[in-house]
Amino acid sequence: MKPKPNSEITRIQLGPTAKEKNQTTKKRMHRPRLPQDIVMVIVGKWAMPTTVVLVLITCLSGYYLDVEAFTPVVGMIAPVIMALIMVIREASVGKDEDQALADRKRERDERIKQYQIEKELKLAQMALEEKRHTQELDEKARQFDLSQAAAKDVVELAREMNSSLVDIMKKESD
Repeated sequence: MKPKPNSEITRIQLGPTAKEKNQTTKKRMHRPRLPQDIVMVIVGKWAMPTTVVLVLITCLSGYYLDVEAFTPVVGMIAPVIMALIMVIREASVGKDEDQALADRKRERDERIKQYQIEKELKLAQMALEEKRHTQELDEKARQFDLSQAAAKDVVELAREMNSSLVDIMKKESD
């Protein structure tokens, strides 16, 4: 018996539908905009050109106007220019902080990789030392076995010589 196409079991077995995939992709792509994001977009698009235009107006005013007429222009435009410069500075500090966070993350990842490499190197050195130690123990055991066999041969030879000497002495005494 086949399950109905709209049942929950069929959906789980078949995986998400194209509509569900599209919705999850949209959720990832369109995260809710924070007020800071909107301000950053406005700053990025309008603050710098506005500041440049105001500075140009101030310069042109200074060139064409008398001192008496130029002073109020500077008085009106200077605070706006300073505010825009501060906004641009704050926006760039935010970018610098993002860059600093990215740098810290990259450095942390590099330290983790370096630690993993050092760990693997240390494990390889320990494995090599263990292998060398095992080989040394095997060689010592082999040498011990050889010396035991040689000692056995010497003892056996001494027994044979002693036996033959006893036999010779028995023959002479008889």
